[in-house]
Amino acid sequence: MERANYIFSRTKNEVLFANNFDKFGFVAIALALVIYILFVDSNSLNIIFITLILVTPCLIMFATHFKKAAYKLVFDLKEGKVEFSMFRKGGVVVRELKSIQKVQDGGYITFYLEGGKKIIWKKRANEEELLNLLNKVTIVETKGLF
Repeated sequence: MERANYIFSRTKNEVLFANNFDKFGFVAIALALVIYILFVDSNSLNIIFITLILVTPCLIMFATHFKKAAYKLVFDLKEGKVEFSMFRKGGVVVRELKSIQKVQDGGYITFYLEGGKKIIWKKRANEEELLNLLNKVTIVETKGLF
């Protein structure tokens, strides 16, 4: 007899890291800049400018990336539903299994939902159970890294 519910989830530490990394990053940058200005070179605006130009966009891209990523997947085959618990206070997206148009298996598992919504799941080394389940409920395309 096949199970009716499948749950795939990230650890609490992964969720904490993804939800707060950019906040800690900005604090670390500010602290490093203050220490540099106070103890190394008090007249250097170059280091502030370079840090803001190089590091800040990376932190913003990190935050943006995780807004469309899920940390928990719950498949209810009996009800025909899937729940995506999203990082960064994105809430829970509940959809019918039939609303998954396709899934791309690459460096990430990308779910393409009706209405143009795209949700990503970071692959782990051992995702055979998830991929086997997805092959039963929708079309799975194998891609390269992205």
